[in-house]
Amino acid sequence: CTRFTRVDNGECHWSELDLPQVENLWHQIYEESSRHKFVKGSVTEIDWLDKVAPNSDSKTLFIAEGLFMYF
Repeated sequence: CTRFTRVDNGECHWSELDLPQVENLWHQIYEESSRHKFVKGSVTEIDWLDKVAPNSDSKTLFIAEGLFMYF
């Protein structure tokens, strides 16, 4: 997904969640930065939530496009 590069306003913090097996592909296409992170995990586990929004003061938008139809 190229959404971060298309909608980045220079201030947002973006986390991409996907299975650990996808990590190598991520790094072939994108570089992580302080505002664009890759989080390894499964949406069916809850431990990834601490990695995505560790600061309780931040606002979080969760986009699950093309995901929930599989559950």
